[in-house]
Amino acid sequence: MTAASAPTVRIIVLNYNGGAMTTSCLHAMVQTDWPADALNVVLVDNASSDGVVETVRRELPQVEVIRSDENLGFAGGMNLGLRDLPPDTDYVALVNNDVTVDPGWLSPLVAASESDADIGAACPKILLADRYEEIQIVGPARRLAWSDGRRVTVQVSGARIDGSDVGRRVRFAQGFWGPEFTRDATQPPFEWATADARLLFPAPVAGVRELRLTAARPTRVVLRNARSQTEFLVGTAPGWYELPPGEAGFDVINNVGSELRPDGYVQDRGYLDRDCGQYDRPETVFAWCGATVLLRGSYLRSVGTLDERLFTYYEDIDMAWRGKTKGWNYVTAPNSIVRHIHMATSAARLPVTTYYNERNRLLVLSRYAPRSTVASAFLRALAATGSYAKRDVIARALRGARPSWTVTALRLRALRDFLFMRAGLAPRSMRAPKRH
Repeated sequence: MTAASAPTVRIIVLNYNGGAMTTSCLHAMVQTDWPADALNVVLVDNASSDGVVETVRRELPQVEVIRSDENLGFAGGMNLGLRDLPPDTDYVALVNNDVTVDPGWLSPLVAASESDADIGAACPKILLADRYEEIQIVGPARRLAWSDGRRVTVQVSGARIDGSDVGRRVRFAQGFWGPEFTRDATQPPFEWATADARLLFPAPVAGVRELRLTAARPTRVVLRNARSQTEFLVGTAPGWYELPPGEAGFDVINNVGSELRPDGYVQDRGYLDRDCGQYDRPETVFAWCGATVLLRGSYLRSVGTLDERLFTYYEDIDMAWRGKTKGWNYVTAPNSIVRHIHMATSAARLPVTTYYNERNRLLVLSRYAPRSTVASAFLRALAATGSYAKRDVIARALRGARPSWTVTALRLRALRDFLFMRAGLAPRSMRAPKRH
C-alpha cells in the first residue's frame, strides 16, 4: 500500500512514569508496517518524572510529543492527543504503553474498519504478555475461623522465579476468595484458595518457580501442573514452596472486544481463557477496550472525546456505549494480535482501582441502562460492600486479627461519590482519591 492510497492513522501512546516500557512501546509503534507519510505517532506524557520525554526526543524524533503539566488520568491524557486531531485523519489508534506489537498489527484493524462505514472501532485480539501454565492447588478445605464461614486451604501472597518477584504477573483463574489487603502498604495483597484452586503462572522453560504460601493451621497441599506434582505441608508462617518442573506454556486472552452481561457489568470477552483459536472469527461486539483499539475518525467526530470526570477505568466503555446510541458498530479483527502487560501501571495501587472501577461502573450504567438495572446494580454493590466489611473487618476482629478497612472504605466512598456525581455535585471533600 502506498502513502497516496493508505488511510492516515494517528497512534496515541499515553505515559505516566512508564519508563523503559513506554520507550519500548514507542519503538514498536514507529516500526509499524504502514506508509510513513500516512502514520503519525504521538506520545502524551501525563506529568511523568521518568525522563521518557527526553529519551523519546533524543531517540525517536519522528514521534510527536504532547506534555501535560499534571496527571490527567487515562481519559484526560488521551484527550490531549484527540483534541488536536488533524481533520484529514482517517483513523486513531489508542495504545497502552504496556502493549507490545509486531509490525503487521495495524493492517488487519484498518481492513476490518474499511469493510463497513458503520464500524466505529476495530478490536485486536489482546493476549497477556506472558505465556502461562496452569497450577492447581489441592488440599483439604477447613473453615478459616468460627467468625469466618469461608472454607480455605492456603493463602497465596507472592510468586517468584529464580528469586525475582513475579507476583503481578500471576493470574488467579478460579477457586479463590478474592484479593485482601493488610494495613501495611508495603505488603502485597493475598488470596485464600479453596479446596481446588487454579492459578496461571508465567511459564519459562527453566527457572526455580515458587509460591509464597501460608495456612491458618498446618495443611498438606498438592501443587500440580499438567506434567507432575509436588506435595508440601504448609505451615502457619509464610514460606516459599517450589512448583513442579515447568512447561513451555500457552497463550492467555486478555480481551477480544468487550461484552455486556445481563446484570449490567461489562467484561473483557475471553478474559483468562486459554487461546485455542476460539475467538479467531471476526465478530460484532458490544464495546471496545482502550488497551488497544483502532477508532474511525468520523466516529470520534460523532461521539466526542473521553469523559475526563471518570479519570481512569470505564471511560472506554462510556465512549463505546455512547457510540452505540448513535448507531455505531464495533468488530473484532483477531488476526491483529497484540500483547498486554495487564495492570502493569496500576497493580501496585490495586485498592484504589476498586474505587474507580465501582464508582465509574455505576456512573456509566446510570447514563445508558434502564433505571431498574441501575437500582439493582447499586443494591448489589451495597450488599457486596457489606460482605467485604464482614470478611475484612468483623471476622478478622472476632478471630483476634487486625481489621482491614481498605476495600470497605474505598467501596463506600465509591458509592457515595457515585450518588453525588450522579446528582451533579462534586464538593471538594467528595473528590476521588488521587493516584500517587
